[in-house]
Amino acid sequence: MQNWADGYFTGSHYTYGYFDYLSPVQQRFALLLNGLECPPSDSPHHCELGFGQGVTLNVHSASNPGCYTGTDFTPDQAVFAAGLAARACNRSLRILDDSFADFHARKDLPQFDSISLHGIWSWVSDDNRRVIADIVRQRLKPGGILYLSYNCLPGWANIQPLQRLMELHDRFGGAGRKAEQRVDDALGFVRAVLSAQPAYAEAAGETLRKQLDALGGDKAYLAHEYLNRNWTAPYFSDVAQALADIRLEFGATSQILKRLDALHLTAAQRQMLTAIDNPILREQAQDYCINTRFRTDLFVRGAIRLTPEAQRIRLFRQQVVACVPARKISFTVSTHLGTFEPHDDQYAPVREALADDGGCVKTIGDIVEHAGRRGLDETRALRALLTLMGTGQVYACQPEADLDNVRERARRFNRTIAELALEDDHLHVLASPLTGAGISNIGRSERLFLLAIFDGIEDPVDFAWRSMKSIDASLVRDGQALQGDAQNLAYLREQYAAFQDDLLPVLEALQIT
Repeated sequence: MQNWADGYFTGSHYTYGYFDYLSPVQQRFALLLNGLECPPSDSPHHCELGFGQGVTLNVHSASNPGCYTGTDFTPDQAVFAAGLAARACNRSLRILDDSFADFHARKDLPQFDSISLHGIWSWVSDDNRRVIADIVRQRLKPGGILYLSYNCLPGWANIQPLQRLMELHDRFGGAGRKAEQRVDDALGFVRAVLSAQPAYAEAAGETLRKQLDALGGDKAYLAHEYLNRNWTAPYFSDVAQALADIRLEFGATSQILKRLDALHLTAAQRQMLTAIDNPILREQAQDYCINTRFRTDLFVRGAIRLTPEAQRIRLFRQQVVACVPARKISFTVSTHLGTFEPHDDQYAPVREALADDGGCVKTIGDIVEHAGRRGLDETRALRALLTLMGTGQVYACQPEADLDNVRERARRFNRTIAELALEDDHLHVLASPLTGAGISNIGRSERLFLLAIFDGIEDPVDFAWRSMKSIDASLVRDGQALQGDAQNLAYLREQYAAFQDDLLPVLEALQIT
């Protein structure tokens, strides 16, 4: 292991995932739901520490006003992130490959409106956590937001020993092997230990068996999660105390779905939590009820605490937009308590309101009013809408003035993502200037269709197939590679018809095209 890595796993690239919780627009909305307001400044500066491949950083820099600074001490990841920004001509983004200590020592950094770290807190050493706290203490503005996501207890209590076994096996037996093989070898070692029926496995029970069955997905993620020598899963209350020491208070979870208690808590649990006045104790007790293993928290350095009346006014003025076709909107939610599947027509007025006028932007107040005219009361209408927001089907929108500032920047980024479909299939996310967030899982064919639209090409299907042929690619249907022009073109025409019916109207509503 390289000394510069300080125990962090650097044997493979991190994933190319996108995480909307880091969007300033969505962070402010989550705080609003908890009765807090952190208005953005006129010239905001945002920061992401440990950005991985920088996909999220690039998306948010392209779709939000102001400037971004990011650092990740893995040089090739910094090169990738900077190259993506350069290709999109995004001059509002500054990419560094500093360690946290080197970043902290810089004299050329602004004060930040937000600082975000996704997962990093769990994966770095105690010394690095202290440096991160110092960065936040010195660089986060009054009224600023800290986003911190991390593995936590009690959810990791039975699983944490697995990580230690895998890390130890990798430390003493993984040298010289590729990352994927190291993961497989470590998993094999864990299974061998568990097959000997140790008392630990019997005590851990079903939780352990389910977790072991789940190990085997994305090898890049598993390597970074399980092979780090520095790895921790703190209690929420310990994290809150560490940040309170630098004058930050807990603001809210960024997971909107967790605001809907009935989805996660039994009646007895809700009654018990209602009797707890202290917010830290209540939040920690809720983690025990849910057996939380990963938190996505927002902390604030001072915020406006709204009265219920002021919160309602701001909430009902907030604009939102759907990012899935109206016919695909689903109110079904699965949690540890089971699957909640309301009758399709129960929340139909909310779906109708979102779809009106071609899916254009609506205020929450407009949607609630429409639902009321159709017999759905305010409480249920809000619950339905927040369910859609919590499941990523509806997003909060940013103010019109901010939208005007980033529209062209976002368009350049989206064209770049479409162009990159000609080179590889890593990047599947587009940036919406309307929401200040990304829309994910855009397929390669769909990105090529979008590129044709950007370039005004008359036949996007023909363009897409010629592009794929030029890189010796073919389509796969039902697990079988299609053969020849006729089969591939026919399948692409089916895909394009679906693209026109479903995805393209959404991209237009999100002002991506």
